Amino acid sequence: MLITSTGNERIKHLKALIKKSSLRKEEGLYVVEGWRAFEEIPKELLCEAFVAESYRGRCSGKNVYIVSDRVIESVSDTGTSQGVIATVKMRDSVRPDYKKGGFFIACERLQDPGNLGTIIRMSEAAGVCSVILSKDTVDLYNPKTVRATMGASFRVPVFITEDFCAELELMKKAGINVYGAALEESIDYADNDYTHPTAFVIGNEGNGLTQAAKKACTGLVRIPMEGKVESLNASVAASVLAFEAYRQKRISVRKK
Repeated sequence: MLITSTGNERIKHLKALIKKSSLRKEEGLYVVEGWRAFEEIPKELLCEAFVAESYRGRCSGKNVYIVSDRVIESVSDTGTSQGVIATVKMRDSVRPDYKKGGFFIACERLQDPGNLGTIIRMSEAAGVCSVILSKDTVDLYNPKTVRATMGASFRVPVFITEDFCAELELMKKAGINVYGAALEESIDYADNDYTHPTAFVIGNEGNGLTQAAKKACTGLVRIPMEGKVESLNASVAASVLAFEAYRQKRISVRKK
């Protein structure tokens, strides 16, 4: 059956999922758009797929709906449709076993969905075990966040904690060195040894880490900068820190 009306109930539901965080949370569903991301969705998480009529032969099967190009354009959150939109089941938010050690990124009160998505994508590239989010961080399933992950959200575990500072304390008790990114009362990030279990804590884009989060960290680090730049974008800062740890660990492995 070809869906040709924007008034179709499934289409209206799809639009609502894109726009409403509350509905996503209520139903445990979110939206993924574009062929690259669609092809990476684990089969057990895929709920429904809506494929543009011009891409009819590219995807078929149960719960796959063919939609006129006009209708799918009206639903697209990207301005220009990439030909496929899917609804996906949310994964459970599971706390990592910190006693096993590892490498973590923790984000407190991030508000830009692009920043969060980029951090998740970067985390996969840098070998991060899990990303930890404070409950007041931007919605993990915001369509812009999902797009920015470029599929990494299906592979990088993400845990949303009710008590961010208590989570940092749990890490420390498990033997993880927790370093907060901060401009004041901090040391050059390159002066630390990150070959041991490590977590980097990234704060809000405008205000940085709360005082409570800073106190919960093992130490504070900063990235030296030239010129009049006062700070880096949150995802850029997280990337610089994460890849320094990744670099150190690679060198350590080679020496062994």
